[in-house]
Amino acid sequence: MLNQTMENNNLKMIQTEIIQPVSANQQSATFIFRNVGRLSRHTRITLKAVSSAADKYYPLSCGIASLVRSAKLMSNGKILMQNERVAETIAMNSQFQPAQFRKFVQKARIGTSNNWTISKLGDCGAAGGGNGKITLDVDYTPADTFTEASATNASAVPYGLTNNVETTMSGYLSLEDLFPRAYTGFNQDVLQLPLMFVSEEVSLVLTFNKGAEATTLPLNQHRALPSAGGGIGNAFGVEIQLDELKMLVDYLHYEDNSALAKAVMGEGLNLTFGDYDINSFHLQGLAAAAGVENKATHNLTLGLTDKTIRQMYFIHAPAPQVSPTGGDEWKRPNIFNGPYCSPCPSRLPDGVSLNMKINGQNIYVNPVSNYAEHCNRLSSAYGVVWDMPFSTYCHWDAVGDELDAVAVAAGGANVAVGDHFENKSLLSKQSTINGHALLNGNSVGMQGAFFYMGVDLQKSIMDTASGAISRLDYPGTGTRVGSVPLQITLTRKIPTGFTDDNRTLLIVSVVEKSILIRDGGIEVV
Repeated sequence: MLNQTMENNNLKMIQTEIIQPVSANQQSATFIFRNVGRLSRHTRITLKAVSSAADKYYPLSCGIASLVRSAKLMSNGKILMQNERVAETIAMNSQFQPAQFRKFVQKARIGTSNNWTISKLGDCGAAGGGNGKITLDVDYTPADTFTEASATNASAVPYGLTNNVETTMSGYLSLEDLFPRAYTGFNQDVLQLPLMFVSEEVSLVLTFNKGAEATTLPLNQHRALPSAGGGIGNAFGVEIQLDELKMLVDYLHYEDNSALAKAVMGEGLNLTFGDYDINSFHLQGLAAAAGVENKATHNLTLGLTDKTIRQMYFIHAPAPQVSPTGGDEWKRPNIFNGPYCSPCPSRLPDGVSLNMKINGQNIYVNPVSNYAEHCNRLSSAYGVVWDMPFSTYCHWDAVGDELDAVAVAAGGANVAVGDHFENKSLLSKQSTINGHALLNGNSVGMQGAFFYMGVDLQKSIMDTASGAISRLDYPGTGTRVGSVPLQITLTRKIPTGFTDDNRTLLIVSVVEKSILIRDGGIEVV
């Protein structure tokens, strides 16, 4: 098999072109690449939209990516790469980016606001305290909406969504944003498709997610600015500015393409990478328990037969509701992130457990239930350490435990297991965005809003000299599922007297995929 490593010192020229879509409307857009050079992952699409009313904003976790529902890289009708949940996966991937990259790069490009800093306000053991708490790091002036002082002026927010084409945010998404896990084991740029050897048409197809005017707010829409009085905002639509919709393509030209040419003219050039396969399950919410706790076990069957899986990720997305303001507060979309978050399903210390059967065998001896182990396995699957405050991962630091078995209520009642103690959280209880607290006992804030689970199923190798571990970059290095469907057992527990909301469980599988470039065509093998 041809070595897929691309040497940077062999790069001769980067040819950048601005491409208009061959077709574009408020539902979708299609771009066609020229058959020159190699396609760079830094190729990017510019996006701009205006809202139907003033004072709106993009979800904090994914920004302008909420405009895009899905993306497909295609060749002559064949799907080479796909992502059916662009905003959700970008929100997840942002959790693994270094803080400086999120603050100085990702926020300017996409409009995310998920960095943290020391809070000027807080609740550290006493009302009006302020030591040792954190809040969103927003870099705005005191008059902006995103402040600790609950100001209501939205006009100065630089990354907002407004009804003015001159002031609304303009951002862009790159190919590596749309297809973030389409890398080889050594993180080579497999998006460097050698287009100069392809005679077929290669295109990128985007499906938009623009929302609609309505009295209800389906979870695929953006967020209205919450009112200071506590309202979650009304539904609204956006209009994508089609004259601003362009693609900036980087074609890479290297000094020597003889190895590629030889492979293409011979048996063909084979590129192996990971592609998303996303499945959705509805998890019914739990009623209040009369005993010690309420428990639900979900036995899920996932096909994926005869496929090789490298990694799997679990996103516990909020389920769609009939109305954004009806019912209990915990049933509503997340106030800051809309549907583009993954709220932790339990406030109990070991409230979520996971195990899987592949080819009839459990992948874990005992189900994984400890939140620290969940986070560690997630980082192992991603290949990068999870880089956010643990308070945003789960409720572990804000739930009742053995240290809380003291009388706190009038009458001397003991603390119930699973009670939510906001004072214990690292997040500032008093810091707000337009009157909405970052820390909210009903899980509509930032506490436990990004609980993802990960499973690594790819083989690795250790370098004996450096001790570094790298994933093997060959076909079959993942785990192949035979004729028996993959079985998943997910258990969640809630405390006495509490209820639980419905969830949409997204299982994102990174499935091994190969394409063969031969005789000017691309075959999916």
